[in-house]
Amino acid sequence: MKRFSRAIAVFASVCLISLMGCGKNAEVKKPDELSGTISIAADTNNDQIIKTAAEDFKTSNPKVNINIQPMDTASLLSSKDEKYKKYDLYITGEENMQEILNLNSKLFYDLGSSITDGKGSILKGYIPNNSYNGKTYGYPWYTYAYVIYYRQDLFKEAGAPAEDIKTWQQFIDAAVKVNKSTGKRIVTQESTGRLYSILLNQLRGGYVDKNGKSLISSNVSINAIGVLNSLYSEALLYNSNNISNEIRNDKVSAVIGNSSNMTAVSKSSPNMKGKWQIIQLPAFEPAGNRSVTFGGSSLLLNKDSKNSKLALDFLKFLSNDKDVNVKLSQNFGTVPICIDVSQSIDLKKENNFFNGNEYKLYEAIARLSPVVNYTSRYSTINGILEQNLDKLHGSNADIDSIVIDMDEEINGI
Repeated sequence: MKRFSRAIAVFASVCLISLMGCGKNAEVKKPDELSGTISIAADTNNDQIIKTAAEDFKTSNPKVNINIQPMDTASLLSSKDEKYKKYDLYITGEENMQEILNLNSKLFYDLGSSITDGKGSILKGYIPNNSYNGKTYGYPWYTYAYVIYYRQDLFKEAGAPAEDIKTWQQFIDAAVKVNKSTGKRIVTQESTGRLYSILLNQLRGGYVDKNGKSLISSNVSINAIGVLNSLYSEALLYNSNNISNEIRNDKVSAVIGNSSNMTAVSKSSPNMKGKWQIIQLPAFEPAGNRSVTFGGSSLLLNKDSKNSKLALDFLKFLSNDKDVNVKLSQNFGTVPICIDVSQSIDLKKENNFFNGNEYKLYEAIARLSPVVNYTSRYSTINGILEQNLDKLHGSNADIDSIVIDMDEEINGI
């Protein structure tokens, strides 16, 4: 029995190594060659995405059953609950990976050192968050590129053409003009804490230093908080979980969001084709970084899975199949981490609501985005950020007090 288990593990490892050459043409199997059932635990941000991909996989492989359970995978995998062992594959947010691996790395296959940068592989910057103690356990599947969608007609009429905007201060000044002339504001679906994290990523900042001490009072962090404070104190920015409704009700001049919002914008305002456009996030200083990704997802394979071969075949499909990645990009705004697949996607024919080149912008942002190293205490720190940064809403926020409170709470973890 031990020899059989070891043989299965070796076979799976070989399959995983071959998987790392993502984007390469794999041998096409006949539909009746694959059969069986795999179970997947997918966090609630990914369940519709994985269901769409699973339907395409099952179309070509009718003898395969894929059971998907939406759940909070971060909480599941960071707990000591034995029920996690019943799933073959897990999909979770990249920001949760270090916390999960810190507690339970022994539960997952080590994918080996075959993940490298360059053609035929994944973007190197997304590897660190999927690695732990020198081993790579997670497979980064896709990410989201952060941009600003804006009503170019409104910005031009207010004398503040968005194409001239290069910095956050220029964007804020332009948004003030638009707001005064139209009453319309900027909307985001991101929470205040999450938006802070995105800005911090843009500045290549972190929550804590290598010794675990809070960096909330650092200059980089203060710059990120300052932009948020300006947006909220001027009553320019508000949060909404339904951007489509805000756009449909004509309340919005711009959206601070990611590539997933492309569908919401285009479907909510089909009569405004040519009026909405996209720019990269403004920089903090002239010629500063404008490329930011956040909210991507990674795949983890249970090393004790009895269906490892089938789970690996599905993993290959998610990584390599151009058609399914085009569909996911079109419907959900995902940007594949596999270089060959990402660079081969062209949505110009599928979506011409904007200028037709939006996907190439998303791909470039993913390629140029700074490497972000998440802490193993992310979920706890994120809770502290959310609780305190919501105090920025309004015109009388005490930034010094907010920063001191967050510093003390993070250092007290």
